[in-house]
This record gives sequence, C-alpha cells and structure tokens, in this order.
Amino acid sequence: EAEAPLAAAAQWTAECYEGEAPAAVLERLKGHSAEGAQKAAELLESRSPLSVAVTLTALRLAAGDTLAGVLERDLRMATGMLSSGDFAEGVRAVLIDRTNDAAWRHGSIAEVPEDEVKAVLAGERLDQQG
Repeated sequence: EAEAPLAAAAQWTAECYEGEAPAAVLERLKGHSAEGAQKAAELLESRSPLSVAVTLTALRLAAGDTLAGVLERDLRMATGMLSSGDFAEGVRAVLIDRTNDAAWRHGSIAEVPEDEVKAVLAGERLDQQG
C-alpha cells in the first residue's frame, strides 16, 4: 500500500517545525530538500510575518491547553491582529485590489519582535506604524 501523504511528510515536518523561533523554522524549511518543505517556505514568506510568528506561537501554546483556553487565546489574538494593520492590509491586497502586493508591518519573519507577538496574543493594541 502507498504511504499516506501526511505520513510521508512526517519526517521533514518534525525536523523543520521543531523549536520556538519562527525565523528558524522558516530557514529549516527553505534549506530542506523535500518539495513540501520548499512549498511551505514559499507560502509562509507570502504571508504577514507578524501573523506567521503569532500563529506558530499560538499553536505551541495550544498543545498544552484546554479547548476553552485555546478559544479564549484565539479571541484575544484576533483582537490583537486587527489592531496591527496587517489584517486590513491583507484584505486590501488580496480581496479588494487583488494585487497581492501587501506592505506588511515587518519585512520578514526574522524582523518580528517577540514583544509584538506577546502583545497580539494578549489582545493588546499595536501601534499602527510598526
């Protein structure tokens, strides 16, 4: 029998997604020879660096949390992301103008400060200027 697609990707996903640092995850994906890793890196680089960093951290936190805890954090996270400017910029670039030329708050995942990730997860308002 053929191996299931997710089972075939288990090794490279475990290798690439280990650790806490979003920039390190991206670098491991970019440096891995698996086609799936390369595609994942391209996809992550096309998204808001802040949202990628926040999402990775939220996923790590969710692993040891209750459903109620995850849902509460997700609500706070959504509130924080709305104030970051990246949500509105993504809507403009993808849905309204359809140019896919979003000018994100940060130029790369490596540039996202940890204090902003924590603020978004706490539902705090971020300065729109970045």
